[in-house]
Amino acid sequence: MKKITYFVLLTGLFLISGTLSAQADQKTNQDKASDWIAGTYLREALNNTLSKAIIVNHQTDFTFREGTTFLAAFLTKGEKISYPLTLQAYHKYAFIGSGDSDLKNCKLYLQKGGKTYAKDTEEDKTALITFTPMESGTYQLVYELADGHSPQSFIALALMIENTGYDISADELDEAINRIIGFGSLIDQQFGAKIHDQEGQWSLYGTLLLPGTKITINQLKSHDGKHYAIAAGPPNLIDADLQIIDQTSGKTIKEDRKNDATPAVVFFGQGNKPYQLTVINVKSNGPAIVMTLLLDD
Repeated sequence: MKKITYFVLLTGLFLISGTLSAQADQKTNQDKASDWIAGTYLREALNNTLSKAIIVNHQTDFTFREGTTFLAAFLTKGEKISYPLTLQAYHKYAFIGSGDSDLKNCKLYLQKGGKTYAKDTEEDKTALITFTPMESGTYQLVYELADGHSPQSFIALALMIENTGYDISADELDEAINRIIGFGSLIDQQFGAKIHDQEGQWSLYGTLLLPGTKITINQLKSHDGKHYAIAAGPPNLIDADLQIIDQTSGKTIKEDRKNDATPAVVFFGQGNKPYQLTVINVKSNGPAIVMTLLLDD
């Protein structure tokens, strides 16, 4: 069986033809800490992380996990963010973390019930852990932005599973990144929105969904005011929908059910309420990436 190693990650980039492009949208004149500078730095975080995941996918038995398979967020130095994962016993998982060009050092932990089961605390800008649980359960994958050239950075995580997920090409990811960054830039130009950066909250959800399936993400928090959820994917995504649901009442607040691959919803959030995001792959040619980006007014 092929094994995952740091040598594969750190020296294998040149082996992947068509690795995620390093091109970035032109920066706006907004402040990085709170406004839409987004295209460049979010793209860097996704590229730096997912290019490594592509290498692991090509050179080992690890595949991209169905459901949420990557995430991105905007963190301050020293901040931690977590994501709950239901892991199945005796399946082997790999988790990869990195970030934008300002990142110097990140750490990754897998925890459950106050116990740390796996960790990468090396002082570098790529964190990698593998883990095979002996019992099924919900674990917390914790990312720490330990140090950086800037006080804040966009970071990303890739979530992989051995053998039972799906392969994704660099071209597919590149197309999806280009489309969601372009969509976000358009929202920024029209409405002056910024990427969602509330403490403890993810900004972007990369979901891998089969045709006709959906995923619901819980415990979204927002400031009082207007918010946007937008989605896009590679060319094999034909029709996707989004829903924002009041998690307490179960009431659908807003949804986009149009027959297209770029759904968008605008909703007014309340800071004391949790929300659910439902991402639906209505139609696609095979498994498809749906990237959902959250923005604030």
